[in-house]
Amino acid sequence: MKWFTSFLKKMADIAPARDLPVAALRRLNPDRIDIENIRSILGSSTQRAKLVCDTAVRRGIFLRRISVICPDDSVAWTGDYGTNPPETVRCWRESEYGPEPMTMKTSELARKEYFVLSER
Repeated sequence: MKWFTSFLKKMADIAPARDLPVAALRRLNPDRIDIENIRSILGSSTQRAKLVCDTAVRRGIFLRRISVICPDDSVAWTGDYGTNPPETVRCWRESEYGPEPMTMKTSELARKEYFVLSER
């Protein structure tokens, strides 16, 4: 719960306290915070949620991360924002014999930005 107290104090600096539903914040995973989670909690637009997350990154509250997403929506790779993923990753596809691994070029796959709570 220590991370939550720290997070709540830091978030209060960014968004007015009336905008912070504590119960919803407690359900956040500090290791994977999506812009959509923040948008939903604040009841705001995606643009405002992105602004809150960007501000949190600038203030050292959040760290920005990136994921490479397989066609089945599973995460194939994650890393610090700005780092280059490997050229290929392993994804899985269903076949008549069960799940089969397949190698895919990361340049052909979707990427998703997310945030983690900074340990500072």
